[in-house]
Amino acid sequence: MLLKSRNESEQLLLYRSLFLRMSLCEKDVTHYQHLEKGYAGELLFDQYVNSLMNEFLLLNDVLLDFGNNLFQMDSLAIFQDSVRKGIYCSHCYTFFNEGTDTKLICSCGTIESIDDSIIRSVREFLLLFPDRLVTTNAIYDWCGGVVRSKKTVRRVLSAQFVLKGHSRNAHFVLKS
Repeated sequence: MLLKSRNESEQLLLYRSLFLRMSLCEKDVTHYQHLEKGYAGELLFDQYVNSLMNEFLLLNDVLLDFGNNLFQMDSLAIFQDSVRKGIYCSHCYTFFNEGTDTKLICSCGTIESIDDSIIRSVREFLLLFPDRLVTTNAIYDWCGGVVRSKKTVRRVLSAQFVLKGHSRNAHFVLKS
């Protein structure tokens, strides 16, 4: 799943504009050609990776700051198996460890209703995995064992979403 699309860099756009509008010195022409070839290579890479999209999340043109040094990664693949499952506290962002049938209790003292937690988790699931169907099993799994019963997940999904399909094809969609 592509999380961040690829765009032409500001530098490439600038050099292309200058190249088309004026005579550049040989050094600048060479630099411009390298930028164009680099971008073309990134597009080819994107086409290749497109067939593998269900196996990982993909971020393009990621700018990172590490130890006051900025660097760019053309593509960053995050394998879905490495995405942590569970429900995190909306106040302190640590993952809940315990709960009851009706509420989750965080170590920071925050208490959140199980319904609100599941709805928030579904929204996050849709954000991270827009191509996956929202099913009772998928959301129960995504909640990472904090929700005690699939019946609870089904109840919340039925109240907040519209059920489409039947049996193995059953899934939930947002209400219009």
